[in-house]
Amino acid sequence: MKKRGQITVFVIIGILVILGFLLFFYLREKTTFFSPEIVVPQEIAPVKRYVESCMQDIGEKAVIKLGMQSGYVEIPEDIAMNPGAYIQVGGPIKLPYWYLNGIDTSPTLANMQSQISDYVSKNLKSCLRNFSDFDEFVIEEKGEIKTKTVIAEEEVVITVDYPLVIKNKMGDKITTLSQYAASVPVRLKKIY
Repeated sequence: MKKRGQITVFVIIGILVILGFLLFFYLREKTTFFSPEIVVPQEIAPVKRYVESCMQDIGEKAVIKLGMQSGYVEIPEDIAMNPGAYIQVGGPIKLPYWYLNGIDTSPTLANMQSQISDYVSKNLKSCLRNFSDFDEFVIEEKGEIKTKTVIAEEEVVITVDYPLVIKNKMGDKITTLSQYAASVPVRLKKIY
């Protein structure tokens, strides 16, 4: 009878350990990115939303291009110059082979993140159109656009550091904005 009791205790402990591991891996998989909202004066909120809306649009275009071109926003020159390294799908769209002559040419996750960041940085200013929609403010750039992209489980998170000083028409400084965030709801990491 004592052996049965000991076996039962060990079985229960084993089940608890297994459940603990399963819970740990489940919760680790469901981790999401938290980006705290920076408090912005009410009158300036439309400017912040405008920048983030442009980021969203450009980010979506980058992810679509990346999806259509085998993980490349811009096809690398060594692939683009070699007609045997891709399939011409139609128009300007080229579908590069991920394996060519026994060599893995697929982009890494870090490479895809970098490509999305570069695309957003390169195209953000043209989307913003010098803030021409905001006649009531004088908006001055105080630095370059620095973009960081993270391809997460459920989304592609894009953060931009773009320092702007916002003044009213009389030249009085209202505030400074520099941090912006947008996300594209696509499971790119799972697809990869």
